[in-house]
Amino acid sequence: MHGRLVLSLFALLGSTEVLALRTSRLASEVCTRRARGVTLQLAALAGGQATDEADFRRDPLEFCTARARREGDVFSTSAFGGAVLAGSDAALALAAGDDAELEAAELEAPFSTTDQPYEALSDAMNRDIYKQLFEFIPRFKEQGGFSTFRFDDFLDARIRSVRPSVRRVLFRATLPVVLGLEWDELERQVVGGALAALDISSVKELFALYDAYARQTGGSAGGLAALLPKSPLPFKLPIGGGGDEQKLQRALATLAGGGAGGEGAALLRTAFSSIEQTGALACNMLAATARHPDWEKQLVAEEKTALKGHPPEDPIGPAQLAAMPKLNAFALETLRLQPPARPSPLRLRAALELGGVQLKQGTLLQPEPFIANTRAEAYPEPLRFDPARFLQDEPAEAPIGFAGPAQRGAAGAELATSLAKATFVQMRRMFDLQLDRETPLVPTGYPIFSVPEGGKVRAIANMYYELKRDVKKLKF
Repeated sequence: MHGRLVLSLFALLGSTEVLALRTSRLASEVCTRRARGVTLQLAALAGGQATDEADFRRDPLEFCTARARREGDVFSTSAFGGAVLAGSDAALALAAGDDAELEAAELEAPFSTTDQPYEALSDAMNRDIYKQLFEFIPRFKEQGGFSTFRFDDFLDARIRSVRPSVRRVLFRATLPVVLGLEWDELERQVVGGALAALDISSVKELFALYDAYARQTGGSAGGLAALLPKSPLPFKLPIGGGGDEQKLQRALATLAGGGAGGEGAALLRTAFSSIEQTGALACNMLAATARHPDWEKQLVAEEKTALKGHPPEDPIGPAQLAAMPKLNAFALETLRLQPPARPSPLRLRAALELGGVQLKQGTLLQPEPFIANTRAEAYPEPLRFDPARFLQDEPAEAPIGFAGPAQRGAAGAELATSLAKATFVQMRRMFDLQLDRETPLVPTGYPIFSVPEGGKVRAIANMYYELKRDVKKLKF
């Protein structure tokens, strides 16, 4: 009976998804086609389709490329308060000029409160990355068969959820930068009772609070719940999340040596924006290795050569990253096609023409990575995953894909990219990461675009790190 019910449920889900996909495609087909390069009045563009925002959230790449093919790289939508989406160089340049002002957004630029480059922060960040990854190595591993039928006997401690695991690593590597104190001092304060009034007595409890908040706020519940955001079924499906936002704000403010309220809210916003955008890029890179095994082999060979002669505990610093140009190209191509976030929207101070479109004063303009990063004139065969485009004598221009002003080469974006690459390499150096190549993880979600929260990886620690961890075999 249970088996038939589950099969019926998944049949219903499949039918629902197919119907939604067909409806979306039908809506796209009936849209009025407009010629490129023709000046259009905003009134003629206003509104878009009623399903614009839902279609964008479902598949932003498909939505943006389909609309851009019909209307060019500036077009109006009904999404996000009636925003005009744009990806031209002229649109991106508005963020640095006087013709528009930044609007409030869900995210801020990563690491917006520090002007220190990766070189200055590398040693401390890598030390915390290594220590946290080291703690992921199970203390025990199976030697023989099972002697009991306890449920715990069948749990494989090497199976980890990708996104929460990367989040835990970056929580440790990033929070000291946000709060302005070393991790050891942060841990000492928590264990010493600094957060006792909030009923937090360990860093583990503090991270659990943040993890719940991030799952809820990041917009990617994953799993069965994500398929039924408005379930008609007579029961509720668990959607990861919750967390006490005010409690978390107070905790961060206390650790930073300040009070609660606005300061805590600002600290949480900075921490979330930095950890989640950096983590999204690292996770998307890991997922991309399963979809592109040819590049996976090239990265393995390059990492082996670049790290030769460096002890296993050595940090992945600027010199090591500079010795891995293919890694950088792989990161940029992942950022191009799977950007973690969107730049801040702009409000036009005066009427102007953009891409042949007349925009009125007060127009909400959204610089859009899924348009800017897929322009054929900048990226030939734009939908093909090809990191080699960034390895040529005249490499392709850097993509956009982080929150904050839509500016290439911003300091926070550079720091986040370097930290994501270091995390990616350190994880692969310490573990044999086995992702499912048959059903690869596909990024999704808004405002953070990354792999689903429930995506799994089998992380088998390399023998050197097992010996350092003093791993013992189970005896039955």
